[in-house]
Amino acid sequence: MSDLLDGYHDGRIDERDDLPPSLSNRSPLYQFGWLNGRDDRRNKPRAPAEILRRQLEELEELENADE
Repeated sequence: MSDLLDGYHDGRIDERDDLPPSLSNRSPLYQFGWLNGRDDRRNKPRAPAEILRRQLEELEELENADE
């Protein structure tokens, strides 16, 4: 969960609109958080909340399977 929150924070303060290629080495949860932070900063969600929740659940399942 820390990656998700770190990504969210970074996306909120980053001025770029696209996920920087330099972050491609970060976890999928970090990247998801970054995009959510960016969306909140821009006040423009990239998808309905129901879809984003489903995507997050899938990422968390994959993360838990790796443990």
